[in-house]
Amino acid sequence: MAAIALPVSGFVAAAGVFGMRRVEVLHLLGTAAEEGTSIARIVKTLAAELDPAKFRLQAWFLGDDGPLRQELEGVGLVTRVFGWTRGAKDPLGALRFRAALAAGSFDIVHQHFGARSVRWLIRRTSRAALVVNLHGAAADPRVAVVGSDGVLACSRWVADQVDVACGVVYPGVTLPAKATVPRAGPLIIGIASRLVAGKGLFEMLLAMKHLVELGSGACLEIAGDGPLREELSRQIRELDLQERVRLLGWQANMGPLFQRWSLFAMPSVNEGFGMAALEAMAHGLPVVGMRSGALPELISDQETGLLAEVTEPGSLVSHLARLLENAELRTRLGAASQESVAQRFSPREMAIRTGAFYESLLGLAPGSGQLQRP
Repeated sequence: MAAIALPVSGFVAAAGVFGMRRVEVLHLLGTAAEEGTSIARIVKTLAAELDPAKFRLQAWFLGDDGPLRQELEGVGLVTRVFGWTRGAKDPLGALRFRAALAAGSFDIVHQHFGARSVRWLIRRTSRAALVVNLHGAAADPRVAVVGSDGVLACSRWVADQVDVACGVVYPGVTLPAKATVPRAGPLIIGIASRLVAGKGLFEMLLAMKHLVELGSGACLEIAGDGPLREELSRQIRELDLQERVRLLGWQANMGPLFQRWSLFAMPSVNEGFGMAALEAMAHGLPVVGMRSGALPELISDQETGLLAEVTEPGSLVSHLARLLENAELRTRLGAASQESVAQRFSPREMAIRTGAFYESLLGLAPGSGQLQRP
């Protein structure tokens, strides 16, 4: 396997390098618009959970400005936006980024977004240790990590796509303050997803058509936006599902939806992790996902949710129908999924493992007094 175990303690080596000075960590993200929410909230959680006596974080968005910048600034992070959206076709954007990096004094650059050209600039501008964080399967795994000092993956499935040793750190989410109660009212299947290819959204519409033909009175709500919105709207009309399927658009606050929905569906077949599913589980929702990608790491079939078989077209429909027809099963799986999040996917656990990875990366080479480069 490509995944490696992470240490769970050890600031001694880093303290030898930095004394009492905090470790300066720069997180590089893509856009500050809504489509970057999942990764931005991981960084937000790290800012809240990492020991402020040891680490100080900044977050730079290489792409466009948006509401995520204010969200991160709200927890005390220093942010910058570069508007560098065209890569090598925008040399002025590259120069702005390089000048800002040269003016900073970072010990670690944690790259969530950007290709090899970004790492090339970092290497020629900064002496910081460089961490590449993989949040999904890369088209070319070796190119995706070349030039890095360490690699983190959001799941074991993602780590296994890369032919180098990876640390695996699962994202963490906080359980809602309000206790989950059994949901009454109409049956609603919920999805939270960018409206892009690969998310299984058209397959979900076909599944919804079959559920209606089976006599189900359930509705489907899809929270999210993206380039496929018009095509999905057309498919909804062609399938005569206007009264059963609602496209809700981007939702900044998912809490009320999680409280209203009866169950959550994630029909994508190559999910790098499934952050939306994790948040639904934290709210006590049972999840129907696919036995593919990283979802089996998140969902225990028959215990915290149901996993449909990719090779069986009717599997998704049958699992959805089973949950819709059985309120006791929904309640049992939902409670178990919430407990699983508390035990396996806490923000504290994510911060401990990320901090330990940072510390191991900053160990002293014996007798050299220099940062150790893996």
